[in-house]
Amino acid sequence: MCSECGRRFMHKSSLNSHQKCFHSEETSACPECGRVVRAARMSEHLRSMHRTVLHRCACCYLEFRQQYWLDWHMMCHVGAPPYVCDFCIHSKAVSAMDRMTDCPQAAGI
Repeated sequence: MCSECGRRFMHKSSLNSHQKCFHSEETSACPECGRVVRAARMSEHLRSMHRTVLHRCACCYLEFRQQYWLDWHMMCHVGAPPYVCDFCIHSKAVSAMDRMTDCPQAAGI
């Protein structure tokens, strides 16, 4: 059991990892959200979670923190699913890599 917060762990190694991550002097609370972050990763946390630069959709003005999600969102405006099956003419809005069984032509590979 952690002497700082009382959390219980099944393994000593899990307790040690927890104490190092959350109760060592190398961590600090994020000034924006209060999440406990290692001091060495604070700038990365602030940049990825709290940066003020947002990517805005030109069609509906939704804002996204990462360009990737804006690109993904734009698929709803242009009507083109982002994944096209390599084996047939079908396309989907989700990755076909984990659903190869949906394609009868891909199942015969």
